[in-house]
Amino acid sequence: MKWFNMNANCRFKVLGRSGRYIPILAAVVAVQQAGGDIKNVAVPAPEIGKASRNLVEGASLKTDAEADDLLARAEHFAGQGRYDLAGKLWQTVIDSSNDLMFTKDEWIEKTLEHEYQRYRSVSRDIEATIANLPGEGREGYRLKADAEAKLIMDRPRNNDGESALAEVVRRYFISSLGDDAAFDLACLKLDRYEFLPAIRLLDKIINDYPSPSVDKDLVLLRLAVLNARVGDTDRAEKIVKDLRSRATPSVSDRLLALVEVDIKKSGRPSNSVERSGKSWPMFMGGANRSGVMAFPEMLPDKDAVPVWVQPYELNLPEAWPELPSDGGKSITLNVDDPFGRGLGRGSTTSRKPSTPKEMKGSWLKHGWVPSARLLFHDGNIYFKTHNRLVCADAHSGELRWLGFRNNYPARPTPYSNRSSSEQVGRAPIDVNEIHNFADSVNQSMCVVADKVLTIQGIPVDFTEERSVAAKLPVDPMARRRIMMNRGVGGLSRMRENRLVAYHARNGKLQWMRGASEPDADIVKKSCFTGPPVPYAGLVLVPVMEGNGMYLVALEAEGGATQWRTFLGDDPSSGSAQNGTVVISVDGGEAYVATGAGLLFSVDAISGSMNWAVSYPRTTEKDPARDRQLQRFGVWGGRAMGGAKFDGWQEEMIIPSANSVIVTPTDFNHLIAFDRRSGRLVWESARGPGGNDTQGEYALGVNRGRVYVAGKGVVRCYKAAGGRLLWESVFQAGYGRGALTEKGLFVPTGKNKIVRLSLDSGKEMASIAVKAMDEQPLGNLYSDGNRLYGAGLRKVYAIGEVVPGGIEEDPVTKETSLGEISGEANELIAQTFLRITEAYQRGVSHVDFERRMADSRADFSGIVEGFKSLAKQLESIPLPSPSLRSEILTERILWNSGQQARLERAKLMFSRVPGDLDKNASRKAAVLRAIEDFKTELIPMREVYSKYGIEIP
Repeated sequence: MKWFNMNANCRFKVLGRSGRYIPILAAVVAVQQAGGDIKNVAVPAPEIGKASRNLVEGASLKTDAEADDLLARAEHFAGQGRYDLAGKLWQTVIDSSNDLMFTKDEWIEKTLEHEYQRYRSVSRDIEATIANLPGEGREGYRLKADAEAKLIMDRPRNNDGESALAEVVRRYFISSLGDDAAFDLACLKLDRYEFLPAIRLLDKIINDYPSPSVDKDLVLLRLAVLNARVGDTDRAEKIVKDLRSRATPSVSDRLLALVEVDIKKSGRPSNSVERSGKSWPMFMGGANRSGVMAFPEMLPDKDAVPVWVQPYELNLPEAWPELPSDGGKSITLNVDDPFGRGLGRGSTTSRKPSTPKEMKGSWLKHGWVPSARLLFHDGNIYFKTHNRLVCADAHSGELRWLGFRNNYPARPTPYSNRSSSEQVGRAPIDVNEIHNFADSVNQSMCVVADKVLTIQGIPVDFTEERSVAAKLPVDPMARRRIMMNRGVGGLSRMRENRLVAYHARNGKLQWMRGASEPDADIVKKSCFTGPPVPYAGLVLVPVMEGNGMYLVALEAEGGATQWRTFLGDDPSSGSAQNGTVVISVDGGEAYVATGAGLLFSVDAISGSMNWAVSYPRTTEKDPARDRQLQRFGVWGGRAMGGAKFDGWQEEMIIPSANSVIVTPTDFNHLIAFDRRSGRLVWESARGPGGNDTQGEYALGVNRGRVYVAGKGVVRCYKAAGGRLLWESVFQAGYGRGALTEKGLFVPTGKNKIVRLSLDSGKEMASIAVKAMDEQPLGNLYSDGNRLYGAGLRKVYAIGEVVPGGIEEDPVTKETSLGEISGEANELIAQTFLRITEAYQRGVSHVDFERRMADSRADFSGIVEGFKSLAKQLESIPLPSPSLRSEILTERILWNSGQQARLERAKLMFSRVPGDLDKNASRKAAVLRAIEDFKTELIPMREVYSKYGIEIP
């Protein structure tokens, strides 16, 4: 009896405590000794050397020790000829191993500087083991498998026969019904032009199924047609040649001739060509993330103005009631912190949220790209403000409906001190900067049929009901056991959020749910970590649960969970700050870019794994040197919190022809992999040839070309091979460009748009947009009618200059409670600082006379500033009692950080001996100056208190 020896063919890489990678002879299908644990499959890290000095560990895939025990027992029973018992154990592992992966040494692919590792599913190799059993072994397995498969096929289908076929293929492929189910399912996918999944199913019949009852020649004929359609004409021609060479082929010469003609004329199928239309239902256009927008018909020639503007404070139609005001306040409360602390590591290191005025200056100084995104559907435009989803008329900008208010889902963020953080080119660091210029998770939304799905924070105006229960019970064995309370040293993507579905036309709430499963035996903190993507009545969305990353399929109509697939554990080094897990779906396959060193191909219907790839992760600093410093305690408790990845600004994964192209946020290369196997096809640096102008985000793929952009540069690559075709350099702008069918539109400078040729990158035209209130253009979009912009806290449409049109931005924003509240923040911070300095001055003995003479000058300008703001406050309507209470609570939490520093200064001041005449007079002068200053503020406290703003 010949057995498939996994011990001789497979090796696992396991990360030991010492940091060394130890090869272990692991039995996934045949285990030599019962009871041996299958360890975590850690993504292999390359050697730290000259070429890879700035590479760090990525996410880890999981195996299961329970599966190890089951497989060992199955081998024992099979060795005794008890194939029926062995089959039951093998089936148990198959049913629970959708997310178990393994690798081989020969699957490592190396370039000059980098190393990539491919992984495959455990269940696929168990199927190979069963297929290689002798006849009586397969019959023993099929005693139970055939009965179970027949029950699945015979149960009432409710027009859902495809799900039954997919379940048989996934769970009982080696049963007597497996080949027929795979053939029928492949034909269904072929009818929908989902060629790659059909190829995979037909290949399973040819390569994996023992003695199929389906005619192999008919399977091969379909494989020839399908391979030609996905661009693999060499294999298609070889299959036809082999069929012709057979003595008695099952297909006629006439049919073979027709297939040969089709192969010669084949290209990408018409339905797979990237078509944009006038709908833009999700970021990058659609589930396949092509990025191609419709060319705007109403395009200004040279000069343009905003034809309408919607600020985040919103211009309401006359008939609408006034919205409850929140003052535009930022949510500085960390909702993940049970003690209600601020966003910093400590009360004394919290950074004050930036005001809109400050953010505009930082935007220009540091060259950020706004995080704002726009969707277009059925004449409407959808966007998100600081606290709600908004639907407006795309032509006029008039509001159609509003989503309910919700808190921005804040989470802990480490900040550096102000002196080092204000350097040119720094990343956004406080909560408002992150919200407007970095956080793409909160901008996640898509249009699915008649619904708009969005990820947002906790409701403000009502208490949410219990989360929706899963429609189908989640098998506890199918969910990976996550180590509880494992600390992740790097930045975590965990936050408090919800997935909410609104009706696309009227905004009626359809359903809302959290990321956790209500029937889970162990409740773990969980959240959504990327935008939802629709496919065949399902909505695929990435979820973080504990430290584990999952791909979850939800029912589009009610949000019930259909299946969950474990992807991996978030690495200890963390992930790129504010990065998302991005899903692309094309041809029935879901491709997942985790931003944590792993890429996946998953069947979009069943959730079964096709392949996984680990890629190297790069940081701006040398991690080897950092680890050496950690050993000597140089960083103390903050050692693992500062990993800054050298990668793309936005995570994106784009299927194109036979490849899937990735811009990872944690790797400084553009990479492409084979869609069928995960094999590396090509890689290219963000800055080719050592170019300082690096790519930052993908624009999209059109006609076999990949377009990427950075600060003042656009590059075009050939999708098949990665060759750089052209590069266009211009003055850097302050937003994201738009790829359309007839040209590229990119912002340059503060208020200029250039149109570039898709073929050569040459400038074809330029448009100057006036009346932007000294604010840059921001991100550009097109719905096929006109161009739109999404900047700092506003969305606008771009059109021709019309007499009497918009000449400047609305002034309502300048007199809003939010703006005054921001300026009050600055004055309060200055007040605390001045009082603290006064106490510190009372402790100092240096230059006492001069300091005392200037003591009153230390508070100059503060009182005047409070008086000026008080006059503006009097012209603004009072907030509701509940809103005033919220603002007051937020002020108290924010002031606590300032108060702690002041209390330390007062403590030092009190310890100065007061018995000496000189000390006593100095302390009295300080206290008198502080009291005089506070006395001047007394008349204004009542005015500020009405609006929930407490001044010292």
